[in-house]
Amino acid sequence: MNPGGVLLDSCALLWFLEEAQFEEEARERAETAARALNLWISPINAWEVGLLAARGQLVLSMPVETWFAMILDLPGIGLSEISPKICIESSSLPGSPPGDIADRMLVATARTNGLTLITRDAALLEYAQEGHIRAVAC
Repeated sequence: MNPGGVLLDSCALLWFLEEAQFEEEARERAETAARALNLWISPINAWEVGLLAARGQLVLSMPVETWFAMILDLPGIGLSEISPKICIESSSLPGSPPGDIADRMLVATARTNGLTLITRDAALLEYAQEGHIRAVAC
């Protein structure tokens, strides 16, 4: 994983794949990162999408596991790991981190790997304004 890459949160991943309306800077960064093989998703994305599907808040045309595997087969998208270091980092983030565990794992992944997080989540964008991560609103 190269510093300077991009990490998509779960909503950004869904919107990026559906070519939904993104802010221009976020779309440009994600596409540039994909071309450079430096666009990342997290196992947490699979968990969050799985929860949305299980709750009926997201309808996919295939099982979530198949859907996620198809994403990993797309050119330019890599899977970040959730290492013990990331888990520990997520438990002791500086400043006023978000309370949501999935968000904390994404923040820790971005911090540990020098990635810019693309998100529309207000709590994550506020945390970035504190200077603890780089984030771009989508």
